[in-house]
Amino acid sequence: YAWGWAWAGNTPMRLWKRYTWLGGVRTPLVVHWPAGIDGSQAGAVRDQFCHAVDLAPTVLDLVGLDVPTHVDGVEQLPMDGASLAPTFDDPDAPDPRRTQYFEMLGSRAIYHDGWKATTDHVGAQLDVEVELLEGSRDFAADHWALFDLTRDFAEAHDVAAEHPDVVDELVERWWAEAGANDVLPLDDSFIGRAIALEPSPWPVGWRHTYGPGGGPVAEDVLPPMGGGFRIVADLTVAASGAPDGVLAALGDWSNGWALHLTDGRPVFCVNLFGEPVVATADPADALAPGPHRIEVAYHRQRAGGGPVVLLVDGAPVADARLGCDLPFRWQIGGAGLRIAHDSGFPVHDAYAPPAELRGADLAGVTIEATALAPPDVRERLRVELGFE
Repeated sequence: YAWGWAWAGNTPMRLWKRYTWLGGVRTPLVVHWPAGIDGSQAGAVRDQFCHAVDLAPTVLDLVGLDVPTHVDGVEQLPMDGASLAPTFDDPDAPDPRRTQYFEMLGSRAIYHDGWKATTDHVGAQLDVEVELLEGSRDFAADHWALFDLTRDFAEAHDVAAEHPDVVDELVERWWAEAGANDVLPLDDSFIGRAIALEPSPWPVGWRHTYGPGGGPVAEDVLPPMGGGFRIVADLTVAASGAPDGVLAALGDWSNGWALHLTDGRPVFCVNLFGEPVVATADPADALAPGPHRIEVAYHRQRAGGGPVVLLVDGAPVADARLGCDLPFRWQIGGAGLRIAHDSGFPVHDAYAPPAELRGADLAGVTIEATALAPPDVRERLRVELGFE
């Protein structure tokens, strides 16, 4: 959405994600633990500094577990955070930590003892930001603004000119933290940072089967569906008939897909940017008691989009057509794939999460990418190693 909404949502802080101004890093934290926090503290506010890295040490502290130094014989990196537990019942407890550095695509900041220094750097990311946002495009020319967060909640008053010694100290601390935490060398471009990312284990897989239960499966490890796919659900309908609920669902009504049953009828929906495309079986094709295979096949056309066919036991029962290609990613940090239930927002309004599957036993759901043939591992190794 437009910048105006991002800035309005972050008000009174400045800017948004990808920047280390408070608009990009300050987030509300609500702690709820009736069994462990004195009831007199309900609704109380804490001013101690905390960071996301403090959450895991806090949980381990509360359950009485030490941070493991080795897991399966492998030495672990140390945890950087500290427990917030002392602050739960004592509003005057000292800050668990005094210092925290920040760096995001060249935007830099550091917190220390109530002070926060932040650069005005605008990285080589979105062309419109480079064109319109005020600030430096050169690391060497970056201005470090200084804010007293004990008095200035929103980084509204730059006091760097009044406290140059504090600025110098914080900048020196930032470089020390950056050197100790593998931040360097600095790179403010999307492309440069993306190239440096460690890829997922190869290959992700062109065909996987998922069973019911458990948590969501991250989209990153699902077969790539954009070029065409098959979804196959094997289930056995109970003698009572009329099964209902989700077989598989990914995403929500902003972007996603769902295969579900309504009064025994298979339904498949693809929701593209809020526009649902639905294939629904007729009442005559409702599943009778016994074993069944429900399949969805999408065949991408060269011009983009293409037909979607819904089949029951090998026979087509409904179809639809996508007018455009599927998104490269259904969601960024979104809901993930769920089997035999859904959560959060639905993909469309024909069901309401959790929509747990009832009246049928689901053996599993297989998702297969059909645009690309799985690679020949022997051939890949021969090419990579350069010998037979």
